[in-house]
Amino acid sequence: MIQYDQIIDQNPWWIHAKYLPVEASWPHRNLFSSLSDDLSKNLIQLITGLRRVGKSTLLKQLISLLLQKKVVADHILYFSFDKHAIDKNSASLEALIDIYMARRLKKRIFEISENVYLFIDEIQYIDFWQDILKRYYDMNKCIKFIISGSQSTKLQGKSKESLAGRLIEYTVCVLSIDEYLDISGLKNNYKTIWDCQLTHNGFHELYDYHYENRLHLEERLPGYLCYGQFPETLQYAEDIKFGYEYIKESVLGKILEIDIPAHYKIEKVKEFKQMAYHLLTNSSSFYELQNIGRELGIAKTTSEKYFSYLKNAYIIDTLYKYTKSNIKKGRSLKKAYATSTNFITSINNYQLQYYEDLPEIFGKIIETYVWQRLTSLFDTISLWRNGHREIDFLIIHQGDSSKTIPIEVTFKNRIRTNEIKYLFSLASEMGCQSVIVVTKSTMNMQTISDIDAYFIPFYLI
Repeated sequence: MIQYDQIIDQNPWWIHAKYLPVEASWPHRNLFSSLSDDLSKNLIQLITGLRRVGKSTLLKQLISLLLQKKVVADHILYFSFDKHAIDKNSASLEALIDIYMARRLKKRIFEISENVYLFIDEIQYIDFWQDILKRYYDMNKCIKFIISGSQSTKLQGKSKESLAGRLIEYTVCVLSIDEYLDISGLKNNYKTIWDCQLTHNGFHELYDYHYENRLHLEERLPGYLCYGQFPETLQYAEDIKFGYEYIKESVLGKILEIDIPAHYKIEKVKEFKQMAYHLLTNSSSFYELQNIGRELGIAKTTSEKYFSYLKNAYIIDTLYKYTKSNIKKGRSLKKAYATSTNFITSINNYQLQYYEDLPEIFGKIIETYVWQRLTSLFDTISLWRNGHREIDFLIIHQGDSSKTIPIEVTFKNRIRTNEIKYLFSLASEMGCQSVIVVTKSTMNMQTISDIDAYFIPFYLI
């Protein structure tokens, strides 16, 4: 059972009046502003995402913000269940809250009349946490819960039912390029094409920015793509081998060998990890789970379960072929994408110089990155395929096909018109006004058959 001393150890601001978590001085993730704005809302805040993407850091930065705003230190509780000596069960969560109110606030729950903030980290270890938090939340709205966890299966499914109308959910992804540049101290007023909304004037503005900053950006891109999407790996920039080991052991290793097998009681852990590595290495490729299962010696139903576990753990996601029928969608062709390019590079030990020397290797990495970027911006994305003709991405605009955008990724700079003529054919058939060709570093604009073609470097998408 949790002891009061264990709680005090994680809340040094109770003891030292001027204490601020060290994370207060670290750069903020893009999500921080939404999280801080929503602190005033009378709702539980749930932060989910991969291991090691900075969820705990966000909690400590929110605590720092409250302390800097002169919120009474005793009104802020932080507790992480990701500690070896901590009992991880429902009774421990109830004990944590009850001990805090009795020993620190010295009040019964109905006596609390000012806002108190309870930050609970790695809550996925606690069964039935939703029911426990719901009970306290319903008893007194002055109790504000901000919680985090790494497994979507345990965090999202029941929470949407038990905490309907009481919960806001956020997903922390790996570092975006602009966050990487910021945290590395390299940010240079970074811009993307979406800031310009694909207008001619906006394109010219972006073109000028690219002309001034291209060398600055290209110098740092290999590091970002290889190891720079996890905050803690940035300190290993001079030792890429160690950075790769960190990703394989502290991120993938713990998820694939400990977290998921323990939660789902997986017996064939070796085969499960092999399947994950196969999908990650072949990111941006079409896949058939039956074929993968056959190679690994596992049944199709088992491979389907394994794939769902990987999706729930934010390791893999799926892109479906464009179809107007949601029923056909599940049966259509689909690609698997790694949620971080760093998974691909660390598994295969890719070197930074491959970016220039072996562009054919980096092609899949770039397509994976573009997918990663697009999914953070748009709700409806598909791939398009008809026979042997294929287009990487289709940004669907429901109700106005002219605003639908076909996107083709080509990790090179010299692109012949006949290589992308099918892109214009599809755009014409669908009534689209524009297309995007994602390049290595070339930036240009052409109008062909009344369709605007924007050639945009991948790092400005």
